[in-house]
Amino acid sequence: MTGEIRIYCENKQSYVKVAMGYTLSELASQVYPDSRLENGLPVLAALVDNKLKGLDYRIMNPHQVEFIGYSHPDGRRTYIRSLCFVLQYVAREMFPDKILAIDYALPSGLYCELREDRTREDGRPSIHRLRDSELEEMERRMREIVAADLPFGKASMSAEECALIFGRNRQKEKVNLLKSIGRFHYSVYTLAGQYDTFYGPLTASTGVLHTFSIAGFHDGFCLQY
Repeated sequence: MTGEIRIYCENKQSYVKVAMGYTLSELASQVYPDSRLENGLPVLAALVDNKLKGLDYRIMNPHQVEFIGYSHPDGRRTYIRSLCFVLQYVAREMFPDKILAIDYALPSGLYCELREDRTREDGRPSIHRLRDSELEEMERRMREIVAADLPFGKASMSAEECALIFGRNRQKEKVNLLKSIGRFHYSVYTLAGQYDTFYGPLTASTGVLHTFSIAGFHDGFCLQY
């Protein structure tokens, strides 16, 4: 990689020179050596010319860059998506024959259910109700993954590869969605050998996802963030 690019950093109201091909993560480390914004919160993502990008984004042209954290709506959504992937990872690890459904938003978080791979006679999903000890174990395991600071990866896969992976994970709705979009390749996120897709970037790694809890709620549980 040769050549330098001038980047206007909105946070610092000044220009920064970086090598062509630098990632936003490398630029963030240059601007914020402790990886924390002025308000003390970790850098989670960035707005590049007002478009949300993950910190793995490579800089190839001059841009205006604003680094964002949890206090920014897009930063908050990046945090929540990343936390959901960690929950998905643990759910598949602990309950490989069940399906995690992140169903809808609550005032304090997201309502989730673990479902059987079958429906009831009335067509509604059959729910696997978790004991308090199982919920506690899920949270404990999630905190282990956060403490390990595992990186989120990103890969480009063919539609056929995606369909096979999500089919094995029993994510039928996701397989149908990919087929309906009709593209030949998709960007897929990875975490320690697991795969999933999201409508937006994730954090660089799990290590920034310290604030969360799991609490039983109705037939499922609430992922609080």
